[in-house]
Formats: sequence, C-alpha cells, structure tokens
Amino acid sequence: MKNFTNVFPRHLDIELTNQCQSNCPMCPRDKLPSIGFMTDETFEKIFYEIKNSGLILAVTLSGMGEPFLHPNILKYIKALKSLKINLNISISTNAEKLTPDVFDKLNALLSYNDLLRINIQAVDIFVYNNLMIGLNFKRIMKNIDYIAKKKSTLNLRMMCIVHKANYKHLKTMRLYFDSKNIILEEKLAFTRCGNLIDGVYVVPVEKYCDSIPNCALFRNNNFIDWEGNIYPCSNDIKRVNPIGNIKKDSFYDISIRKGILIKKGLDFEICQMCDDYARYVQGN
Repeated sequence: MKNFTNVFPRHLDIELTNQCQSNCPMCPRDKLPSIGFMTDETFEKIFYEIKNSGLILAVTLSGMGEPFLHPNILKYIKALKSLKINLNISISTNAEKLTPDVFDKLNALLSYNDLLRINIQAVDIFVYNNLMIGLNFKRIMKNIDYIAKKKSTLNLRMMCIVHKANYKHLKTMRLYFDSKNIILEEKLAFTRCGNLIDGVYVVPVEKYCDSIPNCALFRNNNFIDWEGNIYPCSNDIKRVNPIGNIKKDSFYDISIRKGILIKKGLDFEICQMCDDYARYVQGN
C-alpha cells in the first residue's frame, strides 16, 4: 500500500445521516435522492478500513445532515478514539441535540486536537429563525452557553456561512462570540457545485478558474455517505458520481481508482461548476 500513499486520502468525511431538523436557505438538501441513517454494519466496515490501513489522520462527522440525530454517534466516536493511532475527529453540528448531558459525554471522549464546529447564522432570534428554519433558537443558545462556560479540552468554533441575508449581522455575532472567547469562522456562501442558486449570496459567486486542477478535496478526502457510497466530495448532492462502496471496496481499491482519475484529470460535471475555494487550500 505504500506505493499508493501519494493518492491515498488521509481524511474521511463520514455522513452518519443526511437527515436534518432545519431547512436553511444556503443548503441544497432538497436535491438529495434519499434520506437515511448509517447502519452499524457500514460503520464497522469503515472502522475496519481505518484500522487496517493505518494511514487515516482525521475523520469529520458531517456530510449533509445533523450527526447528533444518529442514535449511535457517541458509540462510534468512542470506537474511533479507541484506535491506537493519532486520529483527530471533527464534528459539524447545529447544536440543537448537543444538550449539557450529551456534551459532557462527548467532552469525555475528545481532546484538544479534536474539533467541535457549531453552524450558526445569527445570534438574534428573528434573524436566526428566518435562516435556520425549524431549529429551536433558545435551546441552541442555551446549549452553546453551557459549552462555552464548561471547562473543556476540545477545540470549539462557530461557523457562519455569510450571505446577503446575514452579513449586516456579522459585527453583532463577532462581538457576541468574542465575549464568550469563542472563535467565529466565516465562509462566503457558494453554489455547492451549482446545486444552490437562489440569490442568498453577498456577491455573485463564480468559478475560480475554467480549468479543472487535481482538486485537493478529491485527492485528500474520502466522502462516505450514510449508505457507504464513496463520492468525489460532499458537493455531489445528487449522488451521481459513485467511486465505490465501503461495504465491498477497500480504501486500497478506492486509492487506485482515485489515482487513475487524478492522472486523467477530473471531468465530473460538479467539478465543472465548482466554486468552493477549499479545493485549492487543502494542501498538495
């Protein structure tokens, strides 16, 4: 396998579920072909591949859903942290299910090298309710307040997707989270490879270039959906470009296929419409 380490993805984005309580205007979840939850069988195969390869450096629990909706998320995290490798875990959540009891259990499993990222669009209830439709603002802010006050070793950050409906609110958000000594990350809304075009952006978003480079996201990551399918990235919202399935393919198999595609040059339709700057800043 050492011959394939140059194309072997070191990072996994595991979609425990693509179910979510919210209907955010900057999220194209309505284009997903199916909704569901990862089975223990599928996770166990992923776990085996991580353990067997010994090459995975980081795991993100995110995908297109809310990971804390999965009933076994803490069990899965405990299993991942039991591996005798230096594996960093990051979690992206809207925090509605991250109650004090759940957070305390999570905090006991993770360390400062792990990352908890909370997605938030506003700290004003009226702005929030228009942008994160379906979520309980008061409950979420109460959860965040508890997490901020709790003595924790894990790395906590807020993530705000910036667009014309909330950019005037950014100063208020910055001051609010500064007062709690929490980092606020800001990312300009983008079209998710052309899957989301509905006018919620601060400025018109365009492709960064016409050519298709050997995308850093594709090279460095394996995106695994709740059914175990591996896709070029999470922006394959319609799930039309499967590279394999973890239930029958090993990471070794996937690395070979990715190496061939990288050598050929990526020609997926989503790549042609990509406007995600992260593809250029994930390293070589």
